[in-house]
Amino acid sequence: MSDQFDEDRASVREWTDVLARIRFGTVKVAGRNIAGSRIKLVAARLADYADSDGSRVRPGLPRIAVDCEIDYSSAKRAVQYLTKVGLLRLVRAGARPGHADEYQLAIPVSLLDRDDLTVWSPAKHAMEVERVREATRGRYKRQPQSPDPGDLQGQEAPADKADNKDLQVPDEPAEPADTDRPAGASCTDITPPAGASCTDLQVHEAPATDHRPRHNYDRPTDEDLRTAATGPRAHEADENPTISPLPALCEHGLSSRRRADGTPSCALCRRDVAAKPLAPVIPIRSAS
Repeated sequence: MSDQFDEDRASVREWTDVLARIRFGTVKVAGRNIAGSRIKLVAARLADYADSDGSRVRPGLPRIAVDCEIDYSSAKRAVQYLTKVGLLRLVRAGARPGHADEYQLAIPVSLLDRDDLTVWSPAKHAMEVERVREATRGRYKRQPQSPDPGDLQGQEAPADKADNKDLQVPDEPAEPADTDRPAGASCTDITPPAGASCTDLQVHEAPATDHRPRHNYDRPTDEDLRTAATGPRAHEADENPTISPLPALCEHGLSSRRRADGTPSCALCRRDVAAKPLAPVIPIRSAS
């Protein structure tokens, strides 16, 4: 029994590859039907909790139910069916309530001989994948690729002579070589662009510049100098100005300043002053 158990052990990679090729269909477990897709969902989640060699699978049924968003009874029936077909081997049962059972991922030798499930070959599995791919390939139409704006800017369209008759400049006969010309370039030496005339190249003359000396009206007069010398000057700022200390606080934690009428600015202090009786008035007798 121990040799058979060691022979059926499978790693997570081997187990999930075989699981993908199994067709469970809809099976009945404990009197209730369970879909093959739900069985695969539970099995894939169990493999996530296993070590790389397929050992120590013990997440617990409540955790599997919550992870797969199914009820507890569905998770329990899925684990029971995986154990029944030999894909899970019970290693150790929970010792007491609150402790989960421990399983080992396995691939039984008799898996291909079972009549209640179908195991596809790798070639059959690849063929079905290609069939689904071909069925969905015609649904999507490839969008034409829009040209890059940068490529359009770099390309220059050839000039159409038929459409640009108005912009063409008639050729003029060349002047003889012995014709006397003044020094410097003239207007006829410049080939005007399409649509431009000789008058467009003329430079308008700027107004003449006045080079006569200007009078300096910004010089101060004698009266201004006299006023500046005898006028009052601003007091220079003290290098070490004295900072007046902040007023002390009263017994109530407020400012101890006084108002214009001489009473404290603190309302509580004014209340205490009003509550105190006035000093008796002593009459002063005049000397007779």
